[in-house]
Amino acid sequence: MANKAAMLVSVMLLSRYLADAEFGRFAYAIALGQIMLFLVDMGIQLMSNRKISSDREAAQSIFETGLGLRVLLGLAGYSLLMLVVLAAGYGGQQTLFIALIGIFAVFEATCEIPYAVFRARERMLFEGITRAAGGAIGLALVAAAVHMGLDPVLAVGSYVVRGVLSTALSLYFVRRSGLRVLPSFHVRERLLPLLRESLPLGIMGLLFVAYQRLDNVVIKGLLGDEAVGAYQQCYRILETLVLAISPTLLPGALFPALCRSVDRGWRVASERVRAMGEFFLALSFVMLLPLLTAGNSFLRLLWGSSFLRGLPEATVRWTFYLVLAALPAQFFLHLLITTVLAAHRQKITPLVTGVAVLVSLGGNLILLRVMGLPAAAVMINVSTVAICVLFYLDIRRNLGPLRLWRAFPRPLLALAVGAGLAMLLGEGGARLVVPPVAAASLWFMTGGRQALRRSFASARHPHSS
Repeated sequence: MANKAAMLVSVMLLSRYLADAEFGRFAYAIALGQIMLFLVDMGIQLMSNRKISSDREAAQSIFETGLGLRVLLGLAGYSLLMLVVLAAGYGGQQTLFIALIGIFAVFEATCEIPYAVFRARERMLFEGITRAAGGAIGLALVAAAVHMGLDPVLAVGSYVVRGVLSTALSLYFVRRSGLRVLPSFHVRERLLPLLRESLPLGIMGLLFVAYQRLDNVVIKGLLGDEAVGAYQQCYRILETLVLAISPTLLPGALFPALCRSVDRGWRVASERVRAMGEFFLALSFVMLLPLLTAGNSFLRLLWGSSFLRGLPEATVRWTFYLVLAALPAQFFLHLLITTVLAAHRQKITPLVTGVAVLVSLGGNLILLRVMGLPAAAVMINVSTVAICVLFYLDIRRNLGPLRLWRAFPRPLLALAVGAGLAMLLGEGGARLVVPPVAAASLWFMTGGRQALRRSFASARHPHSS
């Protein structure tokens, strides 16, 4: 959580420091950097996590194989990214921004291999320290660059330093865990088998990030750099909320226990998934209440007085509301993907995410010309719900009934009470605090406590779920 907060604050500082067009180019580079991260990952982190969760004695072999594969994919992926950027003919500043954020993405992706070890061994403290330290260092570097009035390219270059230091710290903790930090480059014996197993997840990851990021390419082409900046300001909040929770828990602390639950039988696993679904749904509603109440005031607080980036206020406000509305579906998306992976159903993931890419791109190409920037937010909701439905149908068909709708009643009741309080309280700080607190308390007292217990219960023993 601290890492995501630090990342958000560093982007906030740059949003005030950079001109509107410059911030749009930086936001575009961040979007392409996410594609780069998935291109380098190719599903290796998830597959390594799954393998070590099932066989902890193989941790050394799996780690060094994953690390070696990550080095090779990092070199290949970065070369491909820069070739595409040069062929696209972007301006000098845009090219430099993408080059720097691309290097940062390679190091961030490298950190995911140690994180796989920490998660599978349920030693989340090491990951937490690494992420928090990386976030703090990155924020300090950006703040220093802004304070000294450095060139925008140097300010963005601070992300590279953050990536290097985070990687070094994560590898140090691997050593502390008793493993050797030694990449393996045995192509036929180790690298190719792991790559073949990870490939469906890798394709899914690329398609997944494509449906999340290619809308920026369409926005840039149709509406310009400033529109990319305004959209990313809204999307960055959604992404921070999702990434502050989902990667840590799914596939993080909760993933090994879910894998073991699936191995024990679908009835046990489905109960755990429903409990997790209720927890994430309630959490999303509690998060949304103060943000939706604050509206554009929150955007102004985060991004400064120029948060509109030259767009009409109503356009930015509705884009923000519609982007945030996708939060519950985004949490369910991560939950269902994690369930599919725990059940070894990863081969279905490229098809499902491919559908989402087509829906997102087609919808944006049509609707952006008609609706403007809010169309991109509409398509986030449509494409995310489409993925959730397809994964749900696959789970029901191949694993058994999930009955995920049972996760909705208590969180919806809590949301209704919180929204009602927000309307009754009127203006003032209490309107931002009382509704989410009341909603969370009501959910917890009406059965949320049991859902929490089931979500975080260990699956090591027969009756722990």
